[in-house]
Amino acid sequence: MSAVSYVLETLDRARQIEARAPGPTRRELQRTYLKLQAKYKLRRVLPAGSLRGEFICGFHLESPEYGTLAFLFEEIFLRRDYEFTAATDRPLILDCGSNIGMSLAYFKRLYPQSRVVGFEACKESFEVLSRNVAANRMDGVKLHNVALHGAEGPVEFFVSPMHPTSLTNSSSAGQVAGTARIVQGMPLSKFITGPVDFLKMDIEGAEAVVLAELAASGRMRSIREMVVEYHHHADRSEDRLSWTLRLLEDNGFGYQIRSIPWQAFTRETFQDLLIRAYQK
Repeated sequence: MSAVSYVLETLDRARQIEARAPGPTRRELQRTYLKLQAKYKLRRVLPAGSLRGEFICGFHLESPEYGTLAFLFEEIFLRRDYEFTAATDRPLILDCGSNIGMSLAYFKRLYPQSRVVGFEACKESFEVLSRNVAANRMDGVKLHNVALHGAEGPVEFFVSPMHPTSLTNSSSAGQVAGTARIVQGMPLSKFITGPVDFLKMDIEGAEAVVLAELAASGRMRSIREMVVEYHHHADRSEDRLSWTLRLLEDNGFGYQIRSIPWQAFTRETFQDLLIRAYQK
């Protein structure tokens, strides 16, 4: 993309924020978006130290990859994929796949008194996540360096050697080109002892096995609402979407599904699907 095209596209996105973002935060989100995009485009000429972190909506978030900050800000703060309405000002939120903590910052901004349990399997990402939680004094946050899976025990986890905090690190071999390391696997049900207001799940291909264990344990019915990023055709030979939706239906959930609208229909093509499920 040329510099002119990049600027025009960025300005157009800024105008969309002006039109669609919530009124009280519109200007702040617009300024933050423009700052992130400008720095990302100029990253090759800016001093390296200026790209190790960024102030985002009241939080200073560190990241080894500045592009991760720009991408997650747009996904989480602008698209508001994880926005929900809680029945209390102290909701319990399970954040499965916390990465560097952008989602935690969003939840604490949405509900400052929320109780958040974050899960991150990658050691490098977990270290950055822990620093971000501590630096921003996020009270009520508990973190676990485990890979959520179907049972307790060792799990193969694949990490990008070039970008150890990559958003695509996964326990699914086809998600990222990297050498497997052994990490601690845990079932999500072990962390659920009562009602959960909101569950966010972005665990790069392990969602089906985690949801299956959650349903088998009987703990899925404790969750009031969830957003699951479903990796359709992470394994090109598998078509299990209907199985996952049936699992939700059998546990009392209704749901909405969103995909990338402009993606062409091609056989066995990977798709990111966002499933928002809610107890009826």
